[in-house]
Amino acid sequence: MPKPKTKAKQFLQRLKEAKANGVTLIVIKEPQELGDTYEQMVESLNQLAAHDLNLAVLPEDAREG
Repeated sequence: MPKPKTKAKQFLQRLKEAKANGVTLIVIKEPQELGDTYEQMVESLNQLAAHDLNLAVLPEDAREG
C-alpha cells in the first residue's frame, strides 16, 4: 500500500500546480496545512517564496467545521 503524502508534500504539489497554471495566491483553510512539524512548515514557507507565490490563511471565523 502506498504511503500517504505528508501535508508538506501536498502543499508543495499545490505550489507546483499553481505556478504551472499562473496562479499567484495560495489560500489555505488553516496554518496546519503547511506541514505536520515546525520544520515542514518552515520548508513549506521557503518553497512558497522560492516559487514567488503569496499565501492567505482564512480567519478562524470564516472556517467551516
